Amino acid sequence: ADEDGNTLRSFNGGDTSMLRVAAILDTEINKPRLVVGYENVESGLYNLDFYSLPFSKFSQGGDGSAANPYVLSSAGDMFQIASAPDACYVLGNDIDMSEIADPWTPIETFSGKIDGNGHTISNLYIKSGSSYCGLFSYMDEDASLKDVTFSNVHIHVTADNRYTGLVAGMSIKSVVENVRVNGLEVTAAAD
Repeated sequence: ADEDGNTLRSFNGGDTSMLRVAAILDTEINKPRLVVGYENVESGLYNLDFYSLPFSKFSQGGDGSAANPYVLSSAGDMFQIASAPDACYVLGNDIDMSEIADPWTPIETFSGKIDGNGHTISNLYIKSGSSYCGLFSYMDEDASLKDVTFSNVHIHVTADNRYTGLVAGMSIKSVVENVRVNGLEVTAAAD
């Protein structure tokens, strides 16, 4: 289904098509697509359908403006910050980042605003080959992060990291206010 709930394609036991593959392609930054491959079992022919996936709609709402910020309610929502790094966000609940198997890749340049609303982001694992490593690589002028607690954070520093921090590798004229850390482990690459 698309983000509005309209069915794009369905399969059932009596259908002559058999689903073979469904995967997300991210060949262009911030323009992921869903590819669905299916076989017509009567003719033996395969079809591939491609669908654009905006992945920018947050389940708890918001439009990214200061008056109506995007509501971050899951680890998946946290990853969507990269698609609109200049927007406004608010945490709608505590977020457990251990739901995601891969390490956090820092958002390159963050110029938006995040209000933690007193909530906690836990089990964040940051590992990156970029020069600036943290939740954000770089916090731009007028960016802000406030009223949030980070719990059980692990940062793995590599030889490629020039500057590393929990919030940002580099921050100039941005606001970090009432941010708490409960449990931070920093490890380094052996080489």
